[in-house]
Amino acid sequence: MRGSLTPPTHMSSDFSLTTYSDSTSARAGEDFVEGTDAAVEEAAIDGRVRLPRSFDERLAVVDSIGADPSMDNVTMALQVIMAMRAGDLRAAMEQADSSYARRLLMERWVEIDPDGVLAYLSADEKKNYSLTRELFTQWAETDIDGALKAVQRLPESKQSSAYYRLINYLGKEDPVRAMKLIKSGKVGGNIAWRYNALMKNWVRDDPTAARAAIESISDRGERETAWRGYFSGLAEDDPNLALNEAQQLGTYHDRKRMLESVYSTWLRKDMDMAFASLEQIPSATMRSQIIGAQSWRLPLDDPESLMGYIDEYTDGRRQDDLVRNIVNRLAKSDPVRAAALVDQLPFGSNYRNSVNNLVRTWAENDPLAAMAWVDTLPPGSEKTNGQARALEYYAENHPEEALRFYLSLGSEERTNRHMSELSDGLAKYNPDFAAQLIAGVNQEDIRQKMEEELTKDWSRTDPEGALAYWTALGGELSKSTTSDIAYNWARKNPAQAADWAQTLEGDAQSDAIGRISEQWLRHDSLEASEWIATLEVSPGRDAAISNIVNQTLRNDPASAFDWATGVSDDSIRQNLTKNSYNKWKAKDPAAAEAALRKSDLPVEEINKLIGEGDKK
Repeated sequence: MRGSLTPPTHMSSDFSLTTYSDSTSARAGEDFVEGTDAAVEEAAIDGRVRLPRSFDERLAVVDSIGADPSMDNVTMALQVIMAMRAGDLRAAMEQADSSYARRLLMERWVEIDPDGVLAYLSADEKKNYSLTRELFTQWAETDIDGALKAVQRLPESKQSSAYYRLINYLGKEDPVRAMKLIKSGKVGGNIAWRYNALMKNWVRDDPTAARAAIESISDRGERETAWRGYFSGLAEDDPNLALNEAQQLGTYHDRKRMLESVYSTWLRKDMDMAFASLEQIPSATMRSQIIGAQSWRLPLDDPESLMGYIDEYTDGRRQDDLVRNIVNRLAKSDPVRAAALVDQLPFGSNYRNSVNNLVRTWAENDPLAAMAWVDTLPPGSEKTNGQARALEYYAENHPEEALRFYLSLGSEERTNRHMSELSDGLAKYNPDFAAQLIAGVNQEDIRQKMEEELTKDWSRTDPEGALAYWTALGGELSKSTTSDIAYNWARKNPAQAADWAQTLEGDAQSDAIGRISEQWLRHDSLEASEWIATLEVSPGRDAAISNIVNQTLRNDPASAFDWATGVSDDSIRQNLTKNSYNKWKAKDPAAAEAALRKSDLPVEEINKLIGEGDKK
């Protein structure tokens, strides 16, 4: 059996079920005794280890390696696993919480009962890729013909994964047979990438045969993907040879695509040598394109040197994209180092985007550290926006500390953006708790602004709750707060939002009706139109009709014109009727003019639209 498991970092790399099996499988039954009193006494005499008595106890021992992967604990777990029967191995594998334990149990089950595993996979509709992979990887090594026949007993959904393992094995042992299997059409999955994986292995043993096999592939796309596997595999052993062969290809496209495959391997193996070899490629444009294609593969072991290479071999938009990608990737594993890179960037859009992306990633895990770094940035929008974004994440996870931090800022440091992001984070954490925190703020002007910001943010998830909160405060709704509540409420329940809007007065009502109609028309234009038709003449009704006209103007200018004539505000009406009439006239001039002449519009407006001096 293979030694495929990756042991804990503090254990020997040779320590796995395989190596343990080699030395203990023959005597597993002798080293363990069942948990009877007599057996325990006998074990105490001869020094043997007591086997846990029940299945649950054995499962607990095996599963414990997830929390304690020490050498002694894993050794005990392996001893238990080696003594378990197939049925218990299967049950334990299904119940274990530790992924490491499940892999050990799975390997042992596959080793002692491959037919049972196959029956289990055949009956179970779940994908279970890991068990399929383990079974057929081992089976291929012991009986490739039997494994190929066994695949047919699997559900079709699992055959592709099994064939992938068998092709990988055949690619090393019998690539000609693997090629025939892929061409047979039985293997399923992405055929092009089956060829790709096969050629990566084949080229290392017999490049001439691999090239001939690729030329026999009829589909152009599959053939190109196979060539990419060929050059990637060739670069594993001799990247300079791969580079030279790729440069002999006829077209620019072919050379570029194959060189991308060469460098995806070469950069991973030896970044410095790979970049040095770029000078052998005559076209500067191609060099830049090749590096640009490696965006997610560029190694981050030495990001400082990598940034230097990118600066040397790329420019413009491609360089910006690569730098941003490096910062984003490094921010997840080493934000301090990513910050050092960002500090070296010139001011511009790439610097601004890199700051924003780094803060977003860093603040999710350590908002205080992110805020401390942002505080070192020179004055500017990047610093202000970065502080605000970090503050939002801080508030989401540590609301009380975030509020204290905000209040500790001097008046010249606080901005509307700071308050907005803080409120957003507090509302996401828990709006009720946020309301309690804000109520304890002593500075009245700050407290009132924060209350209004919280109301807006609260309305995104619970507009009724937000309105109740603001009403309890006894404050008067501002235009922007009214608009936000109306917009968010209409997204959830436009009819309820419409009823609320009718309780408002003046500009507040007009703004609310406009926002509600905008959302309602998107959700259900018929219901929204019926509601708008019932509204009394008012600025709010005019705003709602404007939304209908703008929505229907392109596809139904006749309806748009009919609605536009009902607007009470002269200026708004004239603009809407002009646009809708002209749209309609372009499609059906006779019908448009007839409707215009019969409309209730003032005579001067009709004449102006017709563009002649005739009287109605």
